[in-house]
Formats: sequence, structure tokens, C-alpha cells
Amino acid sequence: MNRKTFAWLAAAFFAALLVVMPLLIIMLRAGMVEFEPDEAAYGPWLLGAAAVLGLAFVFLLIAIGIYVYRDARERGMDPGLWTLAAVLVPYFIGFIAYLIVRQSRRVVCPGCGARSTDSARYCPACGRPLKASCPGCRQPVEAGARFCPGCGVALPPAATLPPAAAG
Repeated sequence: MNRKTFAWLAAAFFAALLVVMPLLIIMLRAGMVEFEPDEAAYGPWLLGAAAVLGLAFVFLLIAIGIYVYRDARERGMDPGLWTLAAVLVPYFIGFIAYLIVRQSRRVVCPGCGARSTDSARYCPACGRPLKASCPGCRQPVEAGARFCPGCGVALPPAATLPPAAAG
């Protein structure tokens, strides 16, 4: 979840809190909610705390739903089904199951546009390299790396990008 989404969720949570708390106060003042004499001192505070925790739980489920939807779509899984499972299965079991069985991320080949797993070094459709590799040992290297992590050879700037992505 990016910062913008988190900021909107936090703003919505506090806006909902500003609506719920006055409603609780109105309900208490109007006598719609009554407490026993021995509960009168702490009853309203417990009611407010329950409302805040309930709102926090709802917004946590919304945040989980947004995360799962975006992540499943990026990984080529069914985002709607996994979002429903993560949000509706109780005790976060659906969310935990999603985290366990999710597929690896998908990358798009810069040459032909085919999608493959993140661990693939070459495109399964056209054979182009998907990741930069060391010219000496052919081990994959991160884009922009100056030295190979496998053999320590200095990498030329042009060799750190796959040939299709260099242009």
C-alpha cells in the first residue's frame, strides 16, 4: 500500500471517528443507552473504546483488502477472489492463506511483452534476457550494480542492463 492510500485511509478513519463519537454522546445524553449504577463511571468510556476499536478493525480490513487486491493483480492471480477470501474469512485466516500461496511476481519482457515469473532470467517466449548478468560468470546482477556479487568483476555501465532495456 502506498503512502497516498494510507493517508486517505487514515483521514477516512478519523472522519468516521468524528461522526461516531458525537453519535455516541447523543445516544448517552438522550438516554438511549443506560448503564447500571455501578457501571455509570466507566460504561461510557468502554462504549467509546469499543467504537474506536470497531472502526479500527473495519479500516484494517479495508487496508488488507486494498493490499491483497493490488498484490494479487500484480502477481497474475485472481484479485477479486483473493480479496474476498482475505477480508471475509475470519481470524485473518484468508489473509494468511493468501500470503502463503501467492505466486511470485510477474515481469514483462521488454522485447515481446510476454509475462513471466520474477525468477526467470530469460523470456520464455522470445529468449531475451530479462535481467542483467555479469559478462564474466553470467550470474544475474542488479540493475545499476558496479561490481558482480558472484565474482567481483567490475561491471561496465552498458553491461548492467539487459540489451532490450538499454534502449
